[in-house]
Amino acid sequence: MSIKFPISAFALATAITLVYGAVANAEVYKTGTNQVVVTGLTAKQKYEVQTVNAKGKTNKRKPATANACGELLVDGAGKMKSVVVGTQTIDPATLPTKAHARCQVKKTATAKPIKTQKQPATEIMGIPATSPGSVPGTSPMPK
Repeated sequence: MSIKFPISAFALATAITLVYGAVANAEVYKTGTNQVVVTGLTAKQKYEVQTVNAKGKTNKRKPATANACGELLVDGAGKMKSVVVGTQTIDPATLPTKAHARCQVKKTATAKPIKTQKQPATEIMGIPATSPGSVPGTSPMPK
């Protein structure tokens, strides 16, 4: 077992927290489909990502946006020599492989307006209206 992973994962979590203000509980791993996943980031935040392929060719930096769950997924990076997220270099060969659950953002309950029923003109607060100025149970106004 390599000691590089815990140190690099900790360094990445710390650096991302300091640079981007993200959550400190970042986790870095790769999937069986060769994605590198960085969790614990700020949702919808853009990060610069650069990869170096197995032959040592450095690819152009590209912006990538963390999903609504604060996860950044880099496709094909599991086969790369290295992946740079922000200023931190990740060696995919040292990452554990695990399944990635699809992001499911919990929706919060929102207040919905109550639908009110319009009362017919013949009713006022549930009391039938009779002739103008006449309400059942009251005496007429003196003239």
